[in-house]
Amino acid sequence: MAESQKETSVPALLRAHSAALAARMLTLEQDCREIERALDGYEGIFFQYLGVFPDETRQAIRTLLSEILQKITRIRLDLGLPQRQIEIDKMLAAHLSQIWVTLHETNADSLRGYGKVPEELSTYLNPRVEELLDLVANLRGTIESGKKPTSLRGEAEKDGSGVPLEGDFMEHERFEGERTLMRIHIGESDRWQGSPLYDALIKLFRREGFSGVTVLRGVAGYGSASRIHTDKILRLSQDLPIIIEVVEYAERIESVLPKLDEMVGGGLVTLEKVRVILYRSKKKGMPVPPSAPQA
Repeated sequence: MAESQKETSVPALLRAHSAALAARMLTLEQDCREIERALDGYEGIFFQYLGVFPDETRQAIRTLLSEILQKITRIRLDLGLPQRQIEIDKMLAAHLSQIWVTLHETNADSLRGYGKVPEELSTYLNPRVEELLDLVANLRGTIESGKKPTSLRGEAEKDGSGVPLEGDFMEHERFEGERTLMRIHIGESDRWQGSPLYDALIKLFRREGFSGVTVLRGVAGYGSASRIHTDKILRLSQDLPIIIEVVEYAERIESVLPKLDEMVGGGLVTLEKVRVILYRSKKKGMPVPPSAPQA
């Protein structure tokens, strides 16, 4: 009995372990919050949650979710894991950039990879997409011209842990010397939970606090199935080769390999040692390129 009540000593964490663990706990919390929101049902324009739980069941679910959240709160406090602070204006800007890209992929020209697009569809769809782009541009301008929200704790843009903030520009420690380069070879049509796999991987690396990621789109190639993929047949092929490159500390890359094994159904992942001699973001005062592709 005395043995079971003995407190477990709290281990000291490496910075990389702390960042990776905090990212996983954040994902766990977000999933629990999403379950909470879904309990009462919700309907949008293109989706609807179906099914209703009895009141007694909903209350039991909420009780269990509360217990889960209390336990992960205890873990965060015990281990001193960082709490990610998200500045609302920058989070909205990040969502708007994604909306901008999605709208550009929604016009009639983007549908050619699925077959010939009727002229009537182009005539109907393209002007409406342009109207939406104008509204998004106005929304972006409104957000950028508004007063910058004040942090509840009055702290700076980072939480002091080096963990990148969602939707924020990432500031990094001195990043030179020996690192590991990971290349992930997949197909453009590969998916993960309804989203393009390359996009899901970018979000994974962002959550894990990786210093950066680059996605390269090939013009031709073939893989383990020896089937040639090329952009010569259709202007917008739906399964061209994609290469994702990440340069990071070896332990950070190793921490995500089990998740990659789960997400990458078919492809190739390679690791090699590299020497970083220069890595820096834009200096203050330098012009910043547009955050989303232009039409």
